[in-house]
Amino acid sequence: MNNPFTLIVLILMLAMNSGCVTSSLYTAIKELRQQNTLGNEVDEKVLQRILSLRIQQKKMTESVSFSFKQHQSHLIPLDKYRLKKLLLQSVTKVILHVAPATADTSFAQIVLATQRADGVFKFIANGLRKVEIKFEPSQAVDTLIIVLES
Repeated sequence: MNNPFTLIVLILMLAMNSGCVTSSLYTAIKELRQQNTLGNEVDEKVLQRILSLRIQQKKMTESVSFSFKQHQSHLIPLDKYRLKKLLLQSVTKVILHVAPATADTSFAQIVLATQRADGVFKFIANGLRKVEIKFEPSQAVDTLIIVLES
């Protein structure tokens, strides 16, 4: 009789111990899940700050487009005034996107486009600004796009 009693006690002890292990495993898994969800939360303040910086950056870049007549190499006075007014802002960098010009030969197209860029460059370079010139063959013919960065 002693044998079945010890067997029952032994089974009860195992059952109680396995229940404790199971509950402690459950608790540990639950805590790990909570830690993972806390680590994946987005800091709203940081996100708002990044968003506002992006908006400010977009506001600090402005572009203006100018069109030239055939064989015209300089900006007309009205366009010069418009550009001068834009340059009164605190502009640190200017990018000139020059398109091909309307001309008889491809060499004449490049020469005229270069003359246009040179004329605008001389007009802009009076200040202490960084000026970058890019030739854009895919841009509309006889146009000049100026990007101002602050």
